[in-house]
Amino acid sequence: MLETLVEREARTLAKPLTKNKKANIVSFLKDAKQRGYAFTADLVHHATFVSPNSIDRLVALEERNGVEATEKMVQGFACLLAYSTERTAAVYQVLDERFTKEETDRMVQALPSILGNSVARLQSHLEFFDNKHDPDTTKRIFLSYYSLFTTSPATIQQKYAYLEKRHGKKAKDLIEKTPSIIGSSIARFDKFYDYFDSVWGEDANRMVEAFPRLFRYSLAELRKRTDFLVARHGKAAIKLIAQSPRAISHPIRSLKKVYEHFDERHDPQQTNHILEQAPNLLGVSQERTSSIEDFLEERLGEHANKVIEDFPNALIYSLERTKQVFALLDQRHEPDKVAYVVRKCPTVIGSSQQRIKDYYRLFDSRHKKDTTSRIVEVVATVFRASVEYFRTKYQYFDERFQDKKATNQLIAKAPSVLRASTSHLDEILQYMDSRHDKDKTDDICISSPRFLAYATQRVIDAYENIETYMTPQEATQVVEAAPFILATSLQRTNNTITALEKQGLGPEYLPQFPFLLYFSEHFIADTPPAKLIEIVHDLEERSKKRPILDIEDHRLDKVLYEQWAHE
Repeated sequence: MLETLVEREARTLAKPLTKNKKANIVSFLKDAKQRGYAFTADLVHHATFVSPNSIDRLVALEERNGVEATEKMVQGFACLLAYSTERTAAVYQVLDERFTKEETDRMVQALPSILGNSVARLQSHLEFFDNKHDPDTTKRIFLSYYSLFTTSPATIQQKYAYLEKRHGKKAKDLIEKTPSIIGSSIARFDKFYDYFDSVWGEDANRMVEAFPRLFRYSLAELRKRTDFLVARHGKAAIKLIAQSPRAISHPIRSLKKVYEHFDERHDPQQTNHILEQAPNLLGVSQERTSSIEDFLEERLGEHANKVIEDFPNALIYSLERTKQVFALLDQRHEPDKVAYVVRKCPTVIGSSQQRIKDYYRLFDSRHKKDTTSRIVEVVATVFRASVEYFRTKYQYFDERFQDKKATNQLIAKAPSVLRASTSHLDEILQYMDSRHDKDKTDDICISSPRFLAYATQRVIDAYENIETYMTPQEATQVVEAAPFILATSLQRTNNTITALEKQGLGPEYLPQFPFLLYFSEHFIADTPPAKLIEIVHDLEERSKKRPILDIEDHRLDKVLYEQWAHE
């Protein structure tokens, strides 16, 4: 029966088989069948590789790989039946010296033609890569791309020379990152680089170095994907792809779905902005993106989309990580305050838990926990700067006041001062010191520090405005008694003075009664002048026991005064 099948299959060959060849094939098939193999008469097409010794060679391979794997190997590369067991064993020995047995078997079973190398050629391959890289990297390269074993050394050397001419020393890193790039022909390299150069110019090399897997795709497909992005973003697409070459690794169908998803939630221009800022989102599944969007909407309500537009990378982090950030903030703030902080500083979503803890740890070391929470809520952008940045701010005032409590009091009253640069603080304090004794300047800063966060010119304008009503010396005395005026708008100060004038208390009263500037226009209008002076005297006495400067907004209306006075 087997002889008949072989004879029938042999008739399909262009060149007739000799009687001995047919006998060899029939004998091999019988012996193989007894060992559990399912080779068919199709083997006559590889008759040149079958000899009386083939069954021994099959058994040798079987001992190493098992029946099932050996059968697949022979079906994929029948030449194995022609190699002597000694030759095959020698090749295995070279491989086993560089790789583990499991790694060697995995490579050979996937690409049995590896065993077609001579020992000399195999060693030459490995030595070439060792000279270009190091033994460990050589091993990793071959494990990543088995086909290197079956590529001629001359071809490999040509491709290395091409890439080194193009990328210099970076060619080594490029090949280590994506060994399969060696699988591209020189002609293919030329076509790809010609296209990259024509579109991205000087950025072409950097794109390939950042994402060498571009060579895995057809040039026609890369062109289509680029054209699609250009149609959507205009010239910005070229920059987008240059920054993230992975953007054109996604099929157009996938790209369209991503844009459709974002267009449902954002204006198309905002969609473009989001993807230009976070192009990695082009490769993120819609399911993953939606889960994060839904969570942000749950926590931020109608502000969720704006947060994403301000910080597109918010969608890059995992949902679990984002939830952990919110949970950490929830430990220190009410939900609405957490939402406010995230709206004002969306980048907090990208902060690690450890970094966030470091912020609170620093502030907690200087204030009570509730004060820390208020500082973070007032200066919501706190998470944009480094912890060290804020530490230096505390040190700055500690050195100025020589009193940590004074520093803590200043920052607790005006957290916004933390935003001011040290150069700005130097400038504004230098001006203040030119107007007051240093101790007086410090008292002003500690009692009413908000002005330290304002532009220096605005503070100068406040002094000059007061000087229009009195002498410079009197203006200095008024500021020392009522320092809040430095943080008050010129219009409000002038309105207060105008209201006092209508009550017969002109600017000449201010040097003697600077507390008059604490009164609101309505309070002044509703209170007789004598009563205003009486309240001022009362405030002066009471302020000796408790600073009046803590009055919210530095405005004294009738209700607030009565509450304060009867405590």
